[in-house]
Amino acid sequence: MLDIGCGTGDLANFFDGVPNTKYIGLDCSAKMIKPLKETSARRESVVADARFLPFKNGTFDLVLFNSVFHHINGEDHELVLKEALRISKKVVIINDYINADGGLLRYIKDFVWKITDGGKKYRTLNEWHILFEDCEIIKEYRAKPLDHFYSVILRKGKHDKRTNH
Repeated sequence: MLDIGCGTGDLANFFDGVPNTKYIGLDCSAKMIKPLKETSARRESVVADARFLPFKNGTFDLVLFNSVFHHINGEDHELVLKEALRISKKVVIINDYINADGGLLRYIKDFVWKITDGGKKYRTLNEWHILFEDCEIIKEYRAKPLDHFYSVILRKGKHDKRTNH
């Protein structure tokens, strides 16, 4: 599995012990990914730009973005998603923030998140769905009660199975 935007590779521990799973963390920062390089043989690290992934088509069963999409420039979201789908054999999972559709709540969320997390683009549900228009949404989930976090499992194709819970 490939963890794009892995930072220090904290999720590698989560995947330890999962049979037949090799964790590969990818980050654009060599400094951030350095601790991952110093861990177990079942882990690898790659320094690369998510817009231009250095892997062949269909290399990974699972490609994961965990709280990283909002750190990518908004104009690059489509290219990064296309690259992830290209190298995925099975699924792409994205876990990230979801913004309000408008009004004061959207302004507050943008303001607080940008100060506390430094992100660049926080999408609304509609903006996520537009980004995924050429994908099959296998399942999606919105965290309640604050409706601030969004998880989605995607694969190539257009057959849509949105659940919206």
